Amino acid sequence: VQNILVLRFANQIFESLWNRNYIDSIEIYAAEKLGVENRGKYYEGAGALRDMIQNHLMQLMGFVAMEAPSAFDANLMRDEVAKVFRALHPLSPNDVIRGQYIAGKAGEESVVGYREENGVAADSTTETYIAMRFFIDNWRWGGVPFYFYTGKRMQESRSEIVIHFKNVPHRLFSGICPRSSCNELILKVDSPESISLKFGLKVPGSFFEVKQVSMNFAYDSLCNTYIANAYERLLLDAMQGDSTLYTRTDALELSWRFIDPILKEWAKDPAKGLTFYPAGSNGPEDFVDYVGLYESFFGLCIGDQELENRTRTKSDPYGTTADRQFAEKVVYGSLDANFRSIQLAVVRGLYAVYLCGMAIGCCIYLRSGF
Repeated sequence: VQNILVLRFANQIFESLWNRNYIDSIEIYAAEKLGVENRGKYYEGAGALRDMIQNHLMQLMGFVAMEAPSAFDANLMRDEVAKVFRALHPLSPNDVIRGQYIAGKAGEESVVGYREENGVAADSTTETYIAMRFFIDNWRWGGVPFYFYTGKRMQESRSEIVIHFKNVPHRLFSGICPRSSCNELILKVDSPESISLKFGLKVPGSFFEVKQVSMNFAYDSLCNTYIANAYERLLLDAMQGDSTLYTRTDALELSWRFIDPILKEWAKDPAKGLTFYPAGSNGPEDFVDYVGLYESFFGLCIGDQELENRTRTKSDPYGTTADRQFAEKVVYGSLDANFRSIQLAVVRGLYAVYLCGMAIGCCIYLRSGF
């Protein structure tokens, strides 16, 4: 987590791009392969929203979104985090998806569903998976969607922050990238910590076709000493009197104020909107990835801000699904792969004809005796 602050505020190359002008969206993941284990009784009263979103992911988001403090001081740092929490746009039920794992496989091992865990009610509606989208109403982040993903019994453990940068204003080259832009910065916050910078490069060959590539840095390559894990780091900070990574009371109250409306809405009808996913999967089948394939849930065009602004209405400020589908064709509108293959075959054919013509011309020239 401390590396987030150093990466941002010690490197002008990143801090100058760290705003709505260059960043398209931000995702924060905290997925676990483990289930609730023997904590069923506790988890029944908590759920993923209280257990992970309200504290862990909110704190990570605060460090990602905060302004630079005037000095490296714990109180000044926490002042800036609290400012971010005050600027959070209120959530609506449509901004949050919740799920609960059912029986499935964790690797090769068959595992029970959440309702079969010890201490869990047979008709429990407690969520073990959350995916949510929200905005920060300030000058740095206005209009940039943030996404949280957290879940138990997922296919893989994943604790990372993904910064998706905006696409170039005009696409000169064809190619395939997972998002509208090839540019991503991935900060892995769990052991082993690492940083990956992704960008587009030309695929070897005749055409200017772009493919996403990655530069990776492993934090443990800096030294051979033992690197403390997150909980060890917090305990060490507590013993040394360093409160930088600890949540202050005002920020805690603000984070609860942010999620309370969702908890109250769920309390009215606990089963409403609860989806299910098999243990060992990537979450509820229909909503695996907000920013990617299942972006239509929100109807938000990622990567084309101008078109997104045109499609917004008062009743649907994030654009309709139909608009998003049209916008997606614009944003991801590179040449179809099959069409590119046909193009390549035609060019190769023409080149072969050209070579044959050159060979015939040379033969005629030689036969004519110069």
